[in-house]
Amino acid sequence: MKAPENIQHAFILFILSGGYRFKRTPCGVQYYKAGKEPLFISSDGKCNQALRARWDLFCKMWLKNGKEFLEGLGVK
Repeated sequence: MKAPENIQHAFILFILSGGYRFKRTPCGVQYYKAGKEPLFISSDGKCNQALRARWDLFCKMWLKNGKEFLEGLGVK
């Protein structure tokens, strides 16, 4: 799963606003937060189930709240 280019920035802001930190790995990017399963996406777009669940939550919130949701994340 690879988020469409035009929404990737908003999704990353969503993850970070949830208290996650990130580190780059040789294979991709890992987001981590104490007490939570790490979120991982590889450089070729493969991701773990925890990241997919976070993507689903992001999409639901975006559909429910629209443009205001994205603006709340700081997306212009």
